[in-house]
Amino acid sequence: MNMYLSKALLRFAGNSSFITSRVRIRLLNSAGARISSLAVISSRFRITTPRVIIHDDVYINEDVSINTGYEGNAKVEIGKKVQIGPGCMILCVSHEIGDSSQRAGRRVHEDVQIGDGSWIGANVTILPGVKIGGGCVIGAGAIVTKSTCANALYAGVPAKLIRTLD
Repeated sequence: MNMYLSKALLRFAGNSSFITSRVRIRLLNSAGARISSLAVISSRFRITTPRVIIHDDVYINEDVSINTGYEGNAKVEIGKKVQIGPGCMILCVSHEIGDSSQRAGRRVHEDVQIGDGSWIGANVTILPGVKIGGGCVIGAGAIVTKSTCANALYAGVPAKLIRTLD
């Protein structure tokens, strides 16, 4: 599939509120994403490229955005039984700090992984290179700047360990 058609299909599939989750997943997969048919993806789901892997029993609420960057090969992998709240952003692309003439320097692309069974609260931002450990809870509004341990609760800006979970 050519790049322009793929981008248009990604945009249409994610933003169309009149199509079901199953149709949305089929369209996203036809554009090159790898999304389980057992996942549920609500409307206004945006991805920049199809470099996204979503496993079984994942629920993605409305207004979730995944930005892998157009020119890099960073990807996002979301494990089994993950719940992602509304308004979340998962980012795989950032910039190095440039000189004073342009502080947003060269682009940097890094993968993001969310481990099995994790719960990502509403309006969470996950930055490039972060690996969320399995069974984690990320509190609403958190900004995750560093990888997390498994089975723990993180919250705040930047996200910090609150406590470990059973």
